Formats: sequence, C-alpha cells, structure tokens
Amino acid sequence: MLVKELAMRYRCHVHNLHTSLYFNVYPVSALGGVQYISALKKPFPHIPMVASQGIMIDSIGEYISSGASSVVLSDAIFDKGAMAQRNFNAIHQLASLAALEGKEAVERKRSFTPN
Repeated sequence: MLVKELAMRYRCHVHNLHTSLYFNVYPVSALGGVQYISALKKPFPHIPMVASQGIMIDSIGEYISSGASSVVLSDAIFDKGAMAQRNFNAIHQLASLAALEGKEAVERKRSFTPN
C-alpha cells in the first residue's frame, strides 16, 4: 500500500465515521515487512494497520512493537504439510502458539506505552 493511497483512504473515511478503519498492509513481506509498518506508522500513528501475508509466528512481537494493530498468520498456522496430512493437532498447536505470542506482544507493548 502506498502512502498516498493510505492518506486518500483516511480522508474518505473521515466523512464516514460510523465504520471501523483498519488498513490491511498486504503483502507486507514483499513491501518491506516490519520496517514498512514502522515507516507507515510515523506519518499515520492514529491509523490501525493489519500486517498480512508472509508473517511467521516468531515475528508477531516485532510487527506489534513496530505499530501493527494485528497480524494475519494464515500461512504460518495453516501449514501446507499439516493441511495435506490433515494433522489438525499440529494446526491447533500452531494456533495456540500464535495466540500466546500475540498476547505477550500486546502486553509488552502496553507496558511500554504511556497512558
């Protein structure tokens, strides 16, 4: 997502305040990953951003601390091998790990964010 597009969408949203505004930054891994989210948050700190595509479970904390409000982990949780083998236990374990990592990342961010 280009900065110009983000600014345009935000201006359009200001006139329609009854909806939630989240920007899906996709494909974040191809756009620069954590550094791209961090760069976007500098001019737009008030806009919640969802980092999506190519994010691994162990990098959730980096995305949250760089300014992402949430992350999409479909590739990391729904592992192709586990899906092909119908190994739902493995998928459940990955989802549980992702939830724990996400919770810890949010708690760390809250503890460093002034009220």
